[in-house]
Order: sequence, then structure tokens, then C-alpha cells
Amino acid sequence: MLSNNLARGMEYIGQMNKRILVVDDTEVILKIAENVLKTNYTVITALTGEDAIAMVEECDPHLILLDVNLPDMSGYDVLEEIRRKTQRDIPCIFMTSTDDNETELKSLELGARDYIHKPFMPNVLLKRIEMVIMNEETRANLEKDADTDPLTGLYNRRAAEAMIDECLIAKQEVGVLLMFDIDNFKQVNDNFGHKTGDRLLQTLSEAMKPYVRSYDLLARLGGDEFIIFYRDFNNVDALTERCRALNATAEYVLNDMLGGSATIPLSISIGVARAPEDGSSFAELYQCADKALYHVKQNGKRGYYFYEGSCNSIHDVYQNNNSIDIMQIRMMIEERSHKQGAYNVEYEDFKNIYRFLRRYGERTQTRAQFVLFTLHPAEHEEKQRNPEDLLRSFGDVAERTLRRGDVAAQYGNNQYMMLLMGTNLDNGKLAAERVCNNWRREQGEKQRYCLDYEIQDLSV
Repeated sequence: MLSNNLARGMEYIGQMNKRILVVDDTEVILKIAENVLKTNYTVITALTGEDAIAMVEECDPHLILLDVNLPDMSGYDVLEEIRRKTQRDIPCIFMTSTDDNETELKSLELGARDYIHKPFMPNVLLKRIEMVIMNEETRANLEKDADTDPLTGLYNRRAAEAMIDECLIAKQEVGVLLMFDIDNFKQVNDNFGHKTGDRLLQTLSEAMKPYVRSYDLLARLGGDEFIIFYRDFNNVDALTERCRALNATAEYVLNDMLGGSATIPLSISIGVARAPEDGSSFAELYQCADKALYHVKQNGKRGYYFYEGSCNSIHDVYQNNNSIDIMQIRMMIEERSHKQGAYNVEYEDFKNIYRFLRRYGERTQTRAQFVLFTLHPAEHEEKQRNPEDLLRSFGDVAERTLRRGDVAAQYGNNQYMMLLMGTNLDNGKLAAERVCNNWRREQGEKQRYCLDYEIQDLSV
């Protein structure tokens, strides 16, 4: 839990990131407002309506404190022009020295968040601005929640439909809609439970994100049904490669998450519809993509199909029922993480790597060193103490110390094996000593366990 001081500090940092544009034709008012607000906010000032309109485009304020009566134009006209130019409803608090209900009423009817009389009390001004900003943040969060799928954090159907229609109808852009779902997903829920099914959906969501540019759209429509909308992207060859990559990635991550013991084959089926060829709205593209997806499902799943006015030919479906290509197999077996340090594997995997290197070394004379580290209690420690926790900690230190091309594996409850690639015996000893030194620094002054190692050239 955050301390009160830290929470207040974070709140203060958040406030300092808020920009407030103060517009008034009296320099004294501008100076007073700036002095009152500058402790908590970034303050920009303008003396005229024209200056204010120009500054909005430059500084993008979070709130405008705006005088009703300006020399070149009214505050009402300034606000309307700002909204017209930015196409945004920037929160505004009107200021005026008059005290009549009609002015206040007109300000609120124009959508002002509040109304304050000049001269103002500093604490009152601060509190009014604080409340408006707080309310805007609450509203923004509510709007975000209304547009977001709670399970995956992706856009939901409501938001996706609105955003795609804006692109296709309002802006008349070209684009392509990919609609996909998980093959055999119901079997996962039936056999492993809905929690596993939810984790599968979250895993697929994360795996698809790298294939979406910042201005494209990835959304979950419901259940296991997802869409990707690519803006200004309608090249058939590029789309074909993209669908193949999506298939390969999804198949890998889904089956990897479920584990090797699962017997349910997991993959995705994709239906593709293009704008404007197949439709010029979300509803039209959705209908076509849905038909294309259904066609894939009816013809073996695990593939994709481009809608072409009718879906009646099995030969039109690209599918992988019997074989996969080299790109897909590489993506399926590729290491998912790219963290630094040695490759930490299980004993059986280490054994296979060792045997392969022995074979490879016979033909290429590649040098590698085999190192065996052993932990044993220090003299002052009880002999029966189990060092498993320390061994895991040692494995983390060794992994961070060695290179990405080296291999490490735990053996038993007090030993670690390592293969140091492309190095001779002397350099291997230096690497082993570096591991020992880093381990001792990690343990500190109280050395509860001693660490020894043996090293041999792999060719011996």
C-alpha cells in the first residue's frame, strides 16, 4: 500500500503534467492566476481570443480558464472556434466580472464545466479547477471502461464498430477486416474449465498485439471471437503472409499454454473481408468476414479465406490440415522470450544438447567447456540443511552472468551443469570464477554454503 506522502507525491506529479490555458485581457488577472496555479499546474497565458485559439493547437491544454469579455471577440466565440478547430470538447471554466444570471446561464448552456466571478479567491479557484479536472478524469475512465473488454483489455465490439465506421464512412478509407476465433475452444472450457479458457483468450490477445500497428484496431467481440482491422492495408499478397503468420503464432502460443499433455488441437480460423470491395461499413464487412470464417470452419478449420462474393469452393481455403511450411514451423519452435543470459533448460534437454555438441564437435572442432558446480554446507552450518532454495538462487546468478549462447541446467538438489560455448579451457575457468564471485557477492558476508566447480574441455 502506498504511504500517504507517496500517494500525495504521485498526485502532485499528475497535476504538474496538466496544462491550463488562462485567457484574460488584463495582465494583472493573468499574473494572479499564474501565481495561484503554477505550484500545481503548468500555466500558459493569452491576452486575446486569437492568441488563445493559436495557443490551443500548440500547447493542447487540459483545461481553459476563459474570460467572457475579450477585446477582439467574446469568450463564447473563442470556445466555439476552439471546438471547431480541434474537434474536441476541452473543459472550460468561464470568468467574468459581471454578476448576472443570464451570463452564467449562457456559459453553462455552451458546455462550460464551471463559472467563476472576478476577482476570485485563490483557494476557491484552485478547488474549482481541481474538481473539474477530477470529474473529467472520472468521465474519461468511465468511457474507457465502456469501450474495453474487461478480460483482455482490448477494445470491445461497441468501440470497434464505432471506430471502424468512422474510418470507412466518415473518412472513406480503405481497409481490411480479419475475423478469427479459436478452433475447438469449447472443448477447452469443457475439459479444463472456464478459467483456463479465459487464460487462453488472454494469451491469444497478447500474441496478436505485435501484428497490429498503432493506428490499426484489435478487438474482442465476445466469446473467442476477435477482429483485426487494418487501415490503408489491402494488398492481397501482404495480407496472405500476414494471415499465415497469425495462424502460426496463434497455434504455437495456444498449444504451448495448454501444455504438451493436452490432446485438443488448438489453432485459429480467419475470415477476411476488404473495404470497399466487400463493404463500406463495419456491419457489411462483418457479415462478409463471418461467411468467410464459416467457410474455413466447414472445410477443416486451421486456415483463412478471403471473401469473394460467395464461399462455395473448398479449394479456395488455405489450410494446414496435413503439413505446415517452413515459416510456420520456425515460429512454432522459436524461443518466445529474448532475455539476456544463459539458456536455462531441464536435465533431459541439457542431455540432448550435450550429445549433439559432442557429435558436432567431432566434425567441426568447435570448442566448448563442461562445468559442474557443487554447493555444500560451510563448516559452521548443519549438515542436514537442504540447499534447494539456494541452488535455485545460484541458477539465477549463473544465468545472468553467462552469455546467451551458454547452456545451464540443475542436477539433483545441490549441483548445476553448464556448457560454455566457443571457448577454451582458460577462458572457461575465467567464466566459472566470475560466476563464483557473483554468487559470493549475492550471499554477502554470511556464507552458509561453499561453492566448488570442476571443468573439462568437451573434446576430452
